This record gives sequence, C-alpha cells and structure tokens, in this order.
Amino acid sequence: RKMCTDKPSIKKSFEKYDPILAYCQSMSTHLHPALMDLQRETLTLGNSVMMGAPEVISMNMFLIKAIQAKKVLDVGVFTGSSSLAAALAVGDGGTVFALEKSRKRTEMARLVIAVFLYEVA
Repeated sequence: RKMCTDKPSIKKSFEKYDPILAYCQSMSTHLHPALMDLQRETLTLGNSVMMGAPEVISMNMFLIKAIQAKKVLDVGVFTGSSSLAAALAVGDGGTVFALEKSRKRTEMARLVIAVFLYEVA
C-alpha cells in the first residue's frame, strides 16, 4: 500500500490572509480582549498551528452560549485559547474540563488561563 506522506495543504486563517474571511470577522462579534491577547501570544510560539483559528473559537463560544452549556470538555489544550474561550462562554457557575497530554503545555495553559481569568474578573 502506498501511504500519503504529504502534509495537508489547508491553512488556518491566522496563517494566511483571506479578504472574505477578514470581512466576515469584521462583521462578527469580536473576541474578548483577553482571548485576543492570548492568541497573539500563542502565535509567537513554535507550533502555533495547534491553536484553534479565531473563527472556530468564536463559533464554539456561540454554540456554548446558544445551548446554555454549563460543562465543557476541551481535549488538546495547547496554550489554553479554546479553554479560556469556553470559560468565558459558560460564565459563572460553569465548568471547563481541559485535557492536555503534554505536562509542559498543561502547566503553561494553567498559568496563562489563571492570569487571563484574573484580568477578566
């Protein structure tokens, strides 16, 4: 059997500029400033492609709010961008269960989320 070894050619929105996506984002609800700061910081790290794209984060927040979720499971935390977004969306009384395989990333996300949630409060 022949195995495909080529990397996927799909890019996330923060990797290349798309004028249609830029227009949609300008007409959409903006992300919380703490979340935007965290995403900017994450982009300075290696392997930032692991971070969820802003439009995905925004859609997840919308869905969490729409169904009035009080519990969220976030698998693969990286720096905590999606976990922070979920925490902002569930609000007071909600719980986010964040799972990350890497101890290094877990500690980083724990610290980052604590700082940003403190700033939000």
